[in-house]
Amino acid sequence: VVEITRSDLERESESLVRRGLGLIDRILDEARLDHADVHLCLPTGGMVNMPAIRKGLVERFGGRVPRLPNGDRIISEGAAWIAHDNLRLTLAKPIEVRVADGSGSGHCRVLVPKGLELPVENQVVAAANCQFVCADPRDGFAAFEFVKPKAVGLVGPDAERETLCVVNVPVNPRTNPLIERLHCKVSIDHDYVAHVHVASLGRGAEATTEFHRLDFGLAIPADAGRSADGKGRGETSANSVPAGSARVTGPRRSVAMRPNVLPAEGFDARHAVAGDLAFKLWPGMFSPDRPEATPRQREEYLYYTPCSLCGRSLFQIEEEGLLPTCRPSICSPKPRRPRAATQRAEWP
Repeated sequence: VVEITRSDLERESESLVRRGLGLIDRILDEARLDHADVHLCLPTGGMVNMPAIRKGLVERFGGRVPRLPNGDRIISEGAAWIAHDNLRLTLAKPIEVRVADGSGSGHCRVLVPKGLELPVENQVVAAANCQFVCADPRDGFAAFEFVKPKAVGLVGPDAERETLCVVNVPVNPRTNPLIERLHCKVSIDHDYVAHVHVASLGRGAEATTEFHRLDFGLAIPADAGRSADGKGRGETSANSVPAGSARVTGPRRSVAMRPNVLPAEGFDARHAVAGDLAFKLWPGMFSPDRPEATPRQREEYLYYTPCSLCGRSLFQIEEEGLLPTCRPSICSPKPRRPRAATQRAEWP
């Protein structure tokens, strides 16, 4: 028989309690939330009756931590309530894919919208089945970067995204851009694991992967005049439109992979092609009389195209300076004007 006082127990378990409370802080930080954003902290399980744990919760959430007489049973009671009402789990955040556009950095297109009803035991839900094309096949692969918003609720175009996975599928590097069609399928199983299958229809290559960091919640029954996702009539969500255009801006990695896939239908797809490659295929886009290239494409063309007189790149000219044989009007470190196209190339 050993006598243990409260102070003894708190001293021996201090590191465990601190680690558990630290998980709360980390989860809120990842969700971009502050302690004040939490309206109710519902403590469950027998261990929440330990004074040290309750003290840590009260320090974080103040009077929003109620004392529950059934705290040790509330999870099982809630599970029975959910089963009685036949509630289903739904996807709380959309699954997006970064696609190419005229900006170079691309934007996020909603692939699987939030609100998707997740499967139950021994079921699989077909979440997405879409066609894409490769905007720049010169590297020999098409890159699909699947992301989700970091913040909860409605997210704007400048909100941060978290990368779920990256899938590279081989394509024909000798074909022109926007020709190689890519078939992307996403399914979610009863363990809430997303399975991705991407195939290049021209080359016949395939790539598969899976990810599991999905966010989900309960589909609460709708009140009168409100839909199941909690929005009233006439309200819309930034993620409710599959063809969303959330731009990947704000804090990002210092080196980001440029997307080279885009939907098979939509805007003028030539604007998503790299400027140096677009000039080789459609020089009419850079015509001074009727320019169609985006500012990003013109900048890329000027940066990667060697000077017509000295044969050096813009980087070499800036580093080495002008040579005795250079003409300042042509071999200038300043952005050079694209050569006028002698013949207007038509879009196939």
